[in-house]
Amino acid sequence: MPRYARLECPDGEATLSIYFSETPSNNNTTLYFEDKNLDILVQELKKKMNNT
Repeated sequence: MPRYARLECPDGEATLSIYFSETPSNNNTTLYFEDKNLDILVQELKKKMNNT
């Protein structure tokens, strides 16, 4: 049975990856972000959160 799936957005370069792990993780969900300019993206998102 496959343990990994990668979905690609038809417009742009966005993807969503799903991985099934048999290792218990305290029922937590982990998100991984990939971006060529991740540090800049994080700063922009933090600014937006502070403006709400």
